[in-house]
Amino acid sequence: MLKYFTIRINWGVLLCTLPLFLSAQSVEQFIVKPPSARNQEIGVRSQILSIEETKHGFYVLTKKKGCFFVSAQGQFSLAPIVTPNDRRDFLDLISNRNSVSLWANGHEIMPLNSKSDDRLPYSSSYFSETVQTNSITVDEKGTVYVGTEKDGVFIFRQDEWGNYTELARRVSTFEEELPSNHIQCIYKDTNGVIWVGTDAGLASITDGYVKNLSFAEKLPKSRWARFLGRPPEPPVFAEPVDAIVSWGNSILMANDNGLYKVSVIQDSIKYLSHYDFTDRLSSPLSDVKEMMIDIDGNLWIAANHLIHYNISTDKLTEVSKFHSFKGQGFLSLAEDVKNNKILIGTNKGGLYQLNYQEIGIGMNW
Repeated sequence: MLKYFTIRINWGVLLCTLPLFLSAQSVEQFIVKPPSARNQEIGVRSQILSIEETKHGFYVLTKKKGCFFVSAQGQFSLAPIVTPNDRRDFLDLISNRNSVSLWANGHEIMPLNSKSDDRLPYSSSYFSETVQTNSITVDEKGTVYVGTEKDGVFIFRQDEWGNYTELARRVSTFEEELPSNHIQCIYKDTNGVIWVGTDAGLASITDGYVKNLSFAEKLPKSRWARFLGRPPEPPVFAEPVDAIVSWGNSILMANDNGLYKVSVIQDSIKYLSHYDFTDRLSSPLSDVKEMMIDIDGNLWIAANHLIHYNISTDKLTEVSKFHSFKGQGFLSLAEDVKNNKILIGTNKGGLYQLNYQEIGIGMNW
């Protein structure tokens, strides 16, 4: 097991725009000891692609050195789990059915809760060599949804023996199923709905049925419709979608223009709200990678800034403005509820943990 130490930064900040003093703030950075060339990628220069929670801790995926496990039992410890075959081998972590798997080579899944390093292919290597994959999720039935840069979404279903055939269903702009074939994110909510974010809008997939939420619905024409007048069309969402997360019965989406809240009823958008952060950040929002809702219902955004936002009170905190984070922006998030901490993965800045109870975040500011 690798040993590590942490750099702890404690300092108080007075926010003139808020009617209170923040208590001593605490940020810890995970650094491997010794910082040799072999393991420095889980130190201060690592790219933390993904973080997923389990009952006993967190899996942490780095871009070059593979997957590690951070134990939260007593003294934090960091242990290597699996090393990639090459730098482009491991792409993401997949959380499903209370288990976590690695997405490998764009066509394989490796369960991390087993003692075996066996990989389950859902397609052949020809698939990942032909299309440029960029996002993935797996539903409760084991169906794999893969997003691509230019070719839409591919759906791979398991047979009765748990294997996959190479015959995938492709969902694309053909017959207006998707707003665009450029997929930017795929998100599975607690109801099993698959949300597809593209550079031109949003779509949903429910039990195989695809709904394009970025095109106006074509209502049937009838003489009664002509007589009574055309009912108002439901709103559509035709903005880029960089990240998606559930918030209660709504879906939150983010892009460079800010945050959007969408209420969807019977596969149609009923309510659409926009939260503009333009004048509330030290620089324009960009490179939105992930969003997370914490136990208090507050939103965290990993982008060029680390943002904490209370939607109900419209209180926004640019956390990265008041803490010293290394790297070139933020890539991943997870919450350690037991220890009141947020795990933060950065781009070439390593892994951090932030005690949000100590700094007052989570309170009704």
